[in-house]
Amino acid sequence: IEPFADTGGAPLGLAFDGEGTLLVADAYLGLLGVSPTGDVALLANEAGGVPIAYADDVAVAPDGRVYLTDASTKFGAAEHGGPFAASLLDMLEHGAHGRLLRHDPVRRRTDVVISGIDFANGVAVDPAGRFVLVVETGAYRVLRHHLLGPQAGETEVFAGPFPGFPDNIEAGRDGRFWVGLVSPRSAALDALSDWPALRRVVQRLPAVIRPSAKAYGHLIALDGEGTVVADLQAPDGTYAYVTGALEVGEWLWISSLKARAVARLPRADALP
Repeated sequence: IEPFADTGGAPLGLAFDGEGTLLVADAYLGLLGVSPTGDVALLANEAGGVPIAYADDVAVAPDGRVYLTDASTKFGAAEHGGPFAASLLDMLEHGAHGRLLRHDPVRRRTDVVISGIDFANGVAVDPAGRFVLVVETGAYRVLRHHLLGPQAGETEVFAGPFPGFPDNIEAGRDGRFWVGLVSPRSAALDALSDWPALRRVVQRLPAVIRPSAKAYGHLIALDGEGTVVADLQAPDGTYAYVTGALEVGEWLWISSLKARAVARLPRADALP
């Protein structure tokens, strides 16, 4: 393992485009492009006249256009203590400040596709380019935005609500999409769902007495219609806070928010 590039910010989501450029969703800086030699360039830092305050994930469609999540326009990662602290503030408020953006590399323009998302997190594009999926972490679900066909331009719930906080989503083989559930849902937060004033009070509490995440490993796979087709769990938390997974060859590589290592599992063992 060796360093490839230093963005100078907080790189989160990664995806390669058709030219071999590594696209980076940098929570502090926006959408970046990294050349094969490690040179970093800024591609976008605003959309619709609003700064990209918390770039979270990125995916490339078959037509070359780039989809990017801006997790929260209110609680920017740089201004609120980093990605983790900003995430907590946004989800405690439940203000739906997230956006799905689309960057056109030819026109060098970035537009807003969906706004009002309750923490816009992972993003994945159907390999056939028919739709884009975006994780709405604060609502425990995945949204589908149609790109082609009679429903083009429409957005609907694809899957959920889930029993945990969904994080990243990645397209796998055979039409699968892998979703990491970083921790189980919080009964305390659910109880405050209809009390925005109390949620704001909880926001201001010292971190040590706010509701905290439980160490639990959970990864699911969805088919093209949003049905769960694989459900992997580690209740003992041996590999917890799972953020997502990537199918490479015969292996399923699994990432974690807090673990100091990437896990892997034979793909055949992960599927029923």
